[in-house]
Amino acid sequence: MSGTIDTEEKLVLTLVDDVRVYPFAESEGAFLFIDDSAACPTATKLVRLPNEITVDAKFRSMMGQAINATNALVAAGSSTYLVPATFAFNAYGNLESSMPYFKNGNIRTYLKDKPAEEKWRVVLECAKALDEVHGDLGAHGNISPDNFMVTDGLGVVITDFRINSTLRAVICEAVGRDYFPGSWRYKAYEELPREEDSPAVPTMGGDVAAFGNVMYEILTGIPPYYPHNHGRRISMDLEELDLMQRCDLADDIWKLLSDCWSPHNPSSRPAMDEVITRLQEVQTDHN
Repeated sequence: MSGTIDTEEKLVLTLVDDVRVYPFAESEGAFLFIDDSAACPTATKLVRLPNEITVDAKFRSMMGQAINATNALVAAGSSTYLVPATFAFNAYGNLESSMPYFKNGNIRTYLKDKPAEEKWRVVLECAKALDEVHGDLGAHGNISPDNFMVTDGLGVVITDFRINSTLRAVICEAVGRDYFPGSWRYKAYEELPREEDSPAVPTMGGDVAAFGNVMYEILTGIPPYYPHNHGRRISMDLEELDLMQRCDLADDIWKLLSDCWSPHNPSSRPAMDEVITRLQEVQTDHN
């Protein structure tokens, strides 16, 4: 879930009762509604569910578990980086998931044209946010630039805990197959959907690989695996990193990224606390 659109040049904006409506992840049938007229502006993602989906008690319970886990920590004041959310199913059976609206957008939008020092600061904040999620809740399941938002005070918060992975599991059960999520560029090798697959169970190691892809995009300005499509990435199998452009990344930075990705040995990926330590060392060496 995101408060911004990642392809602004293709943005089509309409107005519905003074609420801005953006196409969002159109391949997944979703739109984003932003209402900033109230005292507490909100961003609501509306997902058009496949006809095969039945909005039953099981579905509601699964979504509730994903969102309530986050909300409980926020309500208790024990989370620095999590964002509260709500969900509902409208009269048409579509899912509506709402959270606070962040006018600075996600990290991709915010960091456009920012200096290297600010990019490094934000990368480290994102790492701390994910480390907190792992410590408090476990695997996130959908790490991408869209789910790291920048607050008014220029801090970073993390959204969408288990919402995407829950939706994918429900849809796969209903239609009999998994689908390529919009965040496929950031998924770990082992979490990419393959023919006849059910969605992979989210893991913290998978989150670390995804964070490596987020870090790569922030530091290079190039989306991971660009300009290739998901079919090309799948066809490369374990040699998928051959598709990544190294650009001018220093050896220690590339080593950290490679350790995060580790498609050949996912169990060897560093935990997020180690990623934070190594990021701090790299920053010291390069600033």
